[in-house]
Amino acid sequence: MRRQDNGVETVSVRLVHSMQNVPQSQTFFGGGRRDDRSRMLCQKLRGHFQYYGIRGNYRLLDVVRRRAEAAWRFWLSRRSHKSAISWERFQQLRKVFVLPRPKIIHSI
Repeated sequence: MRRQDNGVETVSVRLVHSMQNVPQSQTFFGGGRRDDRSRMLCQKLRGHFQYYGIRGNYRLLDVVRRRAEAAWRFWLSRRSHKSAISWERFQQLRKVFVLPRPKIIHSI
């Protein structure tokens, strides 16, 4: 456990568990329409931010968001047999399918 500045304890095991739960399966990223998968990923991130969004946890929430973004790019790259998705193309997709930013919901 790690004590934050505000006296709230953050259990590091929970962060590791949530990062392992970032959808890594091909069933999530592999099939279906891109906008449906993007919407589902946004829902999962919003739920995570609402549950863990306490004061002092913003940096850790941003780590989860970046991890989800990296997994999303990885699975988009796996869909093509030609090559990985270029960084420029991924940036265009990020502008269209915007992932939510971490938000502090609770101030304990």
